Formats: sequence, structure tokens, C-alpha cells
Amino acid sequence: MSLTGVPLFICAVLAAAAALTATILVWNRWPRLRLGLRPAGVLLTEALLVVSVGLVVNRSEEFYPNWDSLLHPSHAGATTYAVRPGGLDGWLHQSGDLADQGDTFPWQPSGWADWHLAAAPLVFTPAGYLKHVGWRYPALLVLDDGRTGWTAAAETAAARSSDGTAGPAVVVFARPTAATSPDVLTTALPTALAHDLRVTDKHWALVAPAADTGLADKTVAASPGRYPALALVQPAVARKPAAKKPVKKPAAKKPAARKPAARKPAARKPVPRTTVAKLPVGIVTTTVAETASTTGGIATTAVQSALTAALDWACRQTPPPLAASTPAAKSLPVYHPHHHPKRPVPSGSGAPSAGGPKPGGGKRVTR
Repeated sequence: MSLTGVPLFICAVLAAAAALTATILVWNRWPRLRLGLRPAGVLLTEALLVVSVGLVVNRSEEFYPNWDSLLHPSHAGATTYAVRPGGLDGWLHQSGDLADQGDTFPWQPSGWADWHLAAAPLVFTPAGYLKHVGWRYPALLVLDDGRTGWTAAAETAAARSSDGTAGPAVVVFARPTAATSPDVLTTALPTALAHDLRVTDKHWALVAPAADTGLADKTVAASPGRYPALALVQPAVARKPAAKKPVKKPAAKKPAARKPAARKPAARKPVPRTTVAKLPVGIVTTTVAETASTTGGIATTAVQSALTAALDWACRQTPPPLAASTPAAKSLPVYHPHHHPKRPVPSGSGAPSAGGPKPGGGKRVTR
């Protein structure tokens, strides 16, 4: 009999009902034995009720999918239960993106304070995420070190624009610090995201400013299967207008002509490195440069357009959403979320084909 099966639950409920009935029948009988039968019947009934409730919870959350994992937990080692994605779907239906048109929200999964981020990540769910409950979406991870000038409104607008042009994808805006390690971006964050949202487990894309090239390169090199595409945003350099040279009055007497001194060639400014010399084979990279214009000595930089272009390119490198029936990972590291919202039952229908265009009018181009 399966530990998560309905027959075991029915047997537990029937046993609890039988114990309760027997306790009621013997409550006023056998005066000499009632002092022992009454507490025994009450305790047995309560124990069977607790077992029944525990079976329902275990069937819902799959803490112990079989008898072996319950009786021999040491055999599982570091493995765990099978994680069902979409832990935040119920919350999104109630208080999140009610219009289902694509919006962002602060994401605070369990243990995110140990990731050494400057702030909680900002997550964007694409339009139609709540409608297509049977789809698993690719993800884009965007690094924002706080010096890029990207505001929350600009990031939301850029994600919504790329969603409409390049196709649906879940976008995570992370705020790394000097203490953030690549393991957080390759293991901890993807594991938590796979539990809370319906995302794929590979073929994501990474977007980072040029200042975070080192962290981005280490992340891609550590997990090339998860991040086969890397887009770097190069900040614009505003040039000041050349100052006009003052007009000199002609001297009364011309000095003796001197031989012009030999001028040394001007040293060239080093071009900032955008990628490491060696990246794993199959990694596709690009650099998006921000445009800048100077008016009255004040530089105005189109950072939102550069971020939108980077997200659009990165989104086109990812595959279209997959049907929920696609085999997922059999086991994931143990993850204990703060909350357990209700999960909608995936329909598993209406998913796009693997080679077809993504919803929203855009097509994916693989380079």
C-alpha cells in the first residue's frame, strides 16, 4: 500500500472512526474497567486522527514519497523529495499580478539573507503566466550592482518590453555585492526559484553590467548548461566639448626659430575587458553599449534602452516554454519555504512546440 495513496488514507480514517465508536460504546460499561478503557480509547482516537491528517499533508507536500524514505531516511543522503514548481502561483492569483499582464514583485525566499545580496531580488513574471499553468518558462538573471542607474520602474519596463518582442521568460533582477559568490547564482538562487515559480532547469541567460564581468564570467564558467548565453552592458562615456583656444595677439618681434621638440605618441587608453579569454565551448556572448549625448556639459544616458536591448537579445537565446508534462528533475536539494500556498492543477495543454515561435509574436534565434 502506497504511503501517499488514497487507500491508506481511507483505512486511517475508518480506523479512527472505529476507535471513536468503540470508545463511546464502552464509556458507561464495565465499571471496573472504565478507568482504563476511557483514556485508552480517547488516546487511540486522537492518535489515529493525527495520523490521518499527517497522511493528507504528506500527500500534498510529498515530504516522504514512499515507505523507504520514511523508515530509512539515512538512505536518501543529501537527496530529498520531488519539488513541485509553482509554489507562489496561489499567491500570485490572490495578491500578485491579478491582471496577468506581466509585473514585478520583491522576492524573499527562505535563506535569501545568506546570499549576501544588497537587497531582495526583484522578479518579473511574463504576461499569461497565470493563464498557462501547464508551462515552465526559461529564466533571465540580471545582475544590478547599484551603479548602473537601473531603477525598479526601468527594469519592469524593460522586462515587459522584451516580453512583448522576444517572448515570455521569467526575469530575476539580483543585487550582488562583493561577498556574493558564484555558487549563489548557480545553485542557491536557481533552486529556490524552481520551487516558487514554474521555470526550466537549464538554458537560461545572464545579463550583467561590464563592472560585474568577473562575477558573470565565473558564473557562466561554473554552470555553462544553465547559462549558455551572456550579455554585458557597457556604460556610455560622455565626452565634453573641446574648449576653444584663445586668440593670441601677434608679438612685436618674432623670436628666433627653434627646432620643434620631438613629441611622444599619446598613450592609448586601455579598452575595458568584457569577457575572459577562455569561456566554455558553446557559450554565446554579446556586448550592448549604452548611448550618451552631451548637452550643456550634462550627459544623459539611455540606460533603459540598453537594458531592453540586452534583455531582448538574452531572451531570444532561450528556448520557448515547455509543457509541464516534460520530465523534470527527479530530485532537488531540500528546500523549506516560508509559506505553502495552494498550487493550481497544471492543465498540461496548449503548450507551444519546441521549435515553434514563442507566444507574443517573437521568435527565438539561436546563435
